[in-house]
Amino acid sequence: MVVAERHSWSNLPTDLLRTLVVIAESGSFSKAAERIGLSQPAISNQVKRLEQMLGDALFDRSSGRGELTDFGNSVLERARKFVELNDQMLSLAGRHEGRAIRIGVVPLFLAGFLQAGKPLNQISGVTVRVSGSGELSRLMSENLLDLICAIRIGETGIPIDEWKEDITWVRSRDFVVGYGKPIPLVSGVGPLEEHMAKTLEDANLSHELILGSSDLQARLDAVAGGIGITAIPSRFVPSSLIIPQ
Repeated sequence: MVVAERHSWSNLPTDLLRTLVVIAESGSFSKAAERIGLSQPAISNQVKRLEQMLGDALFDRSSGRGELTDFGNSVLERARKFVELNDQMLSLAGRHEGRAIRIGVVPLFLAGFLQAGKPLNQISGVTVRVSGSGELSRLMSENLLDLICAIRIGETGIPIDEWKEDITWVRSRDFVVGYGKPIPLVSGVGPLEEHMAKTLEDANLSHELILGSSDLQARLDAVAGGIGITAIPSRFVPSSLIIPQ
């Protein structure tokens, strides 16, 4: 049984409804995963996400057979109509012809994203938005983005790929914290910044926000100017900054 607060969602992602339909048609999560081209855990996550959005269980997991609940059957009936209508509308529009793939990237990974493939001006049907992880996750949950590359997705979307970064503190070469003074932080807003504050709090080190900016380059320039410290993945440390020993 899934217990979840019912939210007033304005839109249900079509891919989640399609997954429910494919599970019903194929008879199992594993077969549905093969048809859709995702892993079985990813399929399970999509179902859980849909259940969270609808506020009730779609499958009876107590039997071990994963049968649809009465609520699940009711949702399935409507999901079939919705997916069919969605596909009909795409057919009228030539499937995805004329619709750009909407991608979101956090500033930290923008350079690598741009260097990974062809220049964007040579690729048709792609739009890119650069923003913080929280904002990108919100836009994706509202179906305003199709794919995001962020530091942390949370409950939004199903990860296609994920990796770990070694996070390190950086400072300018001549930066010194005054005796008894709180550590001055240069920060933005997002998961990485939350990690910075928690790390210092766990170490019982007092700190204060000296500069806040959503612009990564502005933060790095501020640290290079000696006004405070920040934390970034070690592979992104510029030559103008050093890693404290």
